[in-house]
Amino acid sequence: MFRIQISVWIVLFASQVFASGMTLPELLLNVANNNPQLVEQTQQSKQVFAANTWLDGRWIPTIDFRYSRQRSEGESSYDYFSGSSQSSSSATSNSQSSQVVLDWAVFRGGQHRLDWKQFTINKDRQLLQQKVVTERVIKSVLNVYFKAVLVQQQVALHQQAVNIADDVVKKLEIQQQFGTRRQLDVISAKVSRNLDQKKLLDAQSELSKLIRQLTQLMGDTSFHTFDLSSNAFQLIRQQEFLEIGGLKKSAMTYHALFRELEIANRQYRTDRLRAVSQVFPTISTSAAFQMSDQSNSTGFIKTSDTSTYQLGLTAHWRLFQGGKVFRALKIANLEQDRLQTRAKSLSQQFDVSLHNAVEDYAILQDRLLLDKEGVELSKLQFDRTKSLHERGQQTQTELQQAKLTYFQSQFQILQTQYFMTLKELDLLESSGQLLRMTEQLIQRVQDDFKWSK
Repeated sequence: MFRIQISVWIVLFASQVFASGMTLPELLLNVANNNPQLVEQTQQSKQVFAANTWLDGRWIPTIDFRYSRQRSEGESSYDYFSGSSQSSSSATSNSQSSQVVLDWAVFRGGQHRLDWKQFTINKDRQLLQQKVVTERVIKSVLNVYFKAVLVQQQVALHQQAVNIADDVVKKLEIQQQFGTRRQLDVISAKVSRNLDQKKLLDAQSELSKLIRQLTQLMGDTSFHTFDLSSNAFQLIRQQEFLEIGGLKKSAMTYHALFRELEIANRQYRTDRLRAVSQVFPTISTSAAFQMSDQSNSTGFIKTSDTSTYQLGLTAHWRLFQGGKVFRALKIANLEQDRLQTRAKSLSQQFDVSLHNAVEDYAILQDRLLLDKEGVELSKLQFDRTKSLHERGQQTQTELQQAKLTYFQSQFQILQTQYFMTLKELDLLESSGQLLRMTEQLIQRVQDDFKWSK
């Protein structure tokens, strides 16, 4: 069985050393607070939480108030064939009425409890969506950050190559003055230096773009400097080894795909109970109070006042629903079968992906040892060739080849360390630990800030 030593967190050491720029924990804290995608996702979550609340008319009584006021007054006029006319006024009547009505569905076949379950599912589903978006953003930030770390180290190596090329050119020019070197040797050395300078410019340009990208991910447009210390690749690891079983157990607990499957199972059970609840009656109660008064200018009754109280209990039982309940139960059972198949497929998928990731990481560890050995050997070769070249016993081409081999071995070890870091990020993400570690790191920065105050 493959075993791998996983980082508790990457570059935790970087947050401990003095840094002239923003450290990775501080960067993650700024991203969590200001990244546009995360801000929008948080706002969307608030909308979902506001919509899924117990303050719903299906759970608590509804109270209606109605008020009406009327006035009736009539006037009539008549024209006769004889040429005469007559007009008369009818009686005046004023009336007003007010009513308060309370309705409450006391029992809906268990729908109240199921509604609460559905609200909880909706909230958990939104929280999971927020986690997925947050994890995707954090992963993007970490990828850019470690790419910037790599490029900065490459910039340092390119600068070192330029310095060596400058030193070679100066020594060759001195030797040319004494006639021990040809002009062609000096020109060849300057061509080599020119190539090194162009590589340095390209690396510096790439680093500037990566820093701007980090600033953009922070949701900021102002200029920032970041701590891209070479110590970033010095990982702090746990003492114990995590086996594939431990990684998969963590994934089944925290990974978004398994959490989504768990929520889907809860949704299936809720839908099935909702289908069963439709065979039960619904019971609702109502209460009403009404007051009205009326005044008349003529007639037998001059004024009247009326108060009415009303209480009611209604039971509604649909005895036949055209097979609706049966169809709902059948759909729920088919969903259960689908979820079981999905769980089996997901488990197999993670078995394969975790084995591949752990195996790749183990190969990178072995590759790193070989890279370190290659750096030591190529340095010995370069130092020996440089010494012989200064005494005129090696050509400029041989020196350039030895230098190229030496610096390529250094670039290779940086690449291997970078790929190991990316693979660790993949394993943290696959095991569902990436966001949890990020939250712990951010909390630590916040605690340090509070302590400093």
